[in-house]
Amino acid sequence: MKKFWKSIIEPLFKAAQPAVIVEIGSEEGINTLDLLKYCRCHRSTLYVIEPEPHFDVTAFQKQFGEHLIFLQDISLNVLSQIPQFDAVLIDGDHNWYTVFHELCVIESYALREGEFPLVLMHDVCWPYARRDLYYQPERIPAEYRQEFQRSGVLPGRCELVPDGANNRHYHALLEGAPRCGVLTAAEDFLKQTKLPVRFITLPGFNGLGLMADERRLSRDSRFKEVWDSITLTEPLRRHFEMVEAVRLERLYARK
Repeated sequence: MKKFWKSIIEPLFKAAQPAVIVEIGSEEGINTLDLLKYCRCHRSTLYVIEPEPHFDVTAFQKQFGEHLIFLQDISLNVLSQIPQFDAVLIDGDHNWYTVFHELCVIESYALREGEFPLVLMHDVCWPYARRDLYYQPERIPAEYRQEFQRSGVLPGRCELVPDGANNRHYHALLEGAPRCGVLTAAEDFLKQTKLPVRFITLPGFNGLGLMADERRLSRDSRFKEVWDSITLTEPLRRHFEMVEAVRLERLYARK
């Protein structure tokens, strides 16, 4: 999500003023660092959920103190234990089961507290919009787990490719199957929720999805102004989708 920080995430946070932020999936801590700097400036708290951090958590905790609460576990084990979240960044396990149930946990919180928080979801475009990735397939219940293989993906190719992108991970064999992919999880969640949630997607850098409560948008003019400013018209959407397609084609042309 690092590439969305200056243009999308930081302006939204400055408008929404979240007191408690949850980051699901931090890996090297690149985006985490931006979030913690924001929290320090705005007296906010960041919960980081990451089972296998690739950064020095102790150093981060020493630098940012009470602004960081680190949970070394998978999201579905600990997300419901967090007492408050005003904004949630979902960039962890990119598969339907995990993302759908993360959203259901957030929904349960919203039903209890009265409002759906700001949610930002990475990878709502290729490659994981309509295809599951499994870091550890055994974590996904069998009835939700697609047939999978350790192999890579390439844009424009439905079949897996041994030397494709992320080929050290497990991918669903089929792209576009029911209950498969991050964007599908978001759409399926929206179909079943009773909450008034607005959802928009932004193409580029594998896509960013955003959810917000319609009631918050109706009453908070500053937040709505920023939200509306990043909502694409259809001509702009088609343009940015084309730009992203060209970026991916050039990125993987060597494959």
